[in-house]
Amino acid sequence: MVLDGKPGPEYEKILWEWFSPDSRRFFYVAQKGSKKVVVLEGREGPEYEKIGECVFSPDAQHFAYIGIRGEKHLVIQDGQEGPAYEKIHSLVFSPDGRGLAYAAQKGQKWVFVLNGQELQEYDRIEPGTLVFLEDGGIAYYAVEAKFLRHVVYLP
Repeated sequence: MVLDGKPGPEYEKILWEWFSPDSRRFFYVAQKGSKKVVVLEGREGPEYEKIGECVFSPDAQHFAYIGIRGEKHLVIQDGQEGPAYEKIHSLVFSPDGRGLAYAAQKGQKWVFVLNGQELQEYDRIEPGTLVFLEDGGIAYYAVEAKFLRHVVYLP
């Protein structure tokens, strides 16, 4: 990867790349042997079998992604690995960049996770429905006992 005329480390492949919302920060996902790594601003993160969703906070101060190691999915936020789950989806930062929420499968159930805290458990949390609201709340759709619920969480 060459950025602003400066070459970075060599990899087998560069899989995808992205700039932050303010275009000041940059990451890419690279193939390193049989593993994948996220390279953020020239610094290589841990190796994983796969890399999932990658997101910058709206203010571009924070960065998070999903790393998959074996059968476990982890959220890596600002270089720190979170707990392992069976699956994770819908990484979303709050508008001010201070909050990170996602849905995670824990056993046969799905949990809503906000800033690393597991809050509510459901049979399923619908992918792509998790959004922060203007008042600081969070809304998403979840399935519980065969009913689709529109959930609004107010901190």
